[in-house]
Amino acid sequence: MFTKIALAAVAAGCVMACSAPASAPDALKTKSEVNQQAWGTEFRRAYPNGNFRFDALYDQAVEHCNYSAEEMAKWVALNHDKGSNGVIDATRMGMSYVCPARVSHIDQAITKVDDGN
Repeated sequence: MFTKIALAAVAAGCVMACSAPASAPDALKTKSEVNQQAWGTEFRRAYPNGNFRFDALYDQAVEHCNYSAEEMAKWVALNHDKGSNGVIDATRMGMSYVCPARVSHIDQAITKVDDGN
């Protein structure tokens, strides 16, 4: 009897795992999934003279979302050294809409640069 219950539980687990949504929490959001209005509002508030071009900013965010931790650290250090902190902030903002689970990558890189490591 126990064996049948255990097998049923394993089978149910397999069905649930196999039917889980394709997008993991760490996944990139598609353009249609991104709250474009909220992002535009936040962008215009932070950069009143900036040009919110969703497609270009989305593509840039995707590129940075796919950076490894090492690539992100190098990119942040380079832009920090050039005095381009606004670019870093805008990129972080975009990542928060496109890949919120990966924002920690840029946060860790910023902390590392700020700490001088």
